[in-house]
Amino acid sequence: MKKFDLSAAMLGDPIETTMGCKVKFVAYVPEAAMFNQVVLMDVDGRLSSVAVANNTIVMSKVLTTFWANVYEGAACPFVGSLFESESDAEKFRDVARIYIKTISLEVEA
Repeated sequence: MKKFDLSAAMLGDPIETTMGCKVKFVAYVPEAAMFNQVVLMDVDGRLSSVAVANNTIVMSKVLTTFWANVYEGAACPFVGSLFESESDAEKFRDVARIYIKTISLEVEA
């Protein structure tokens, strides 16, 4: 799990509880004493708060999908370049190689 980043959460990056519940950042009061600094969040339409020092909020994983073409190799199949869309991967297939298929890969950003 990625450590909670208040600045990123304030800019809209996705956050969740350490139990995996998706939450939405609503507000933060920086003038509060350190152990009273809370993040107000929306949990399924209900407002809830949690102390920043509590470490129960983390940054959500953000997955990006890439597409790649798989080709036959001398010893085993290999993957070519990565593309941002399936149509681009298919459009830029290496015609000099024996094509097997186009696959999607999810990468944590």
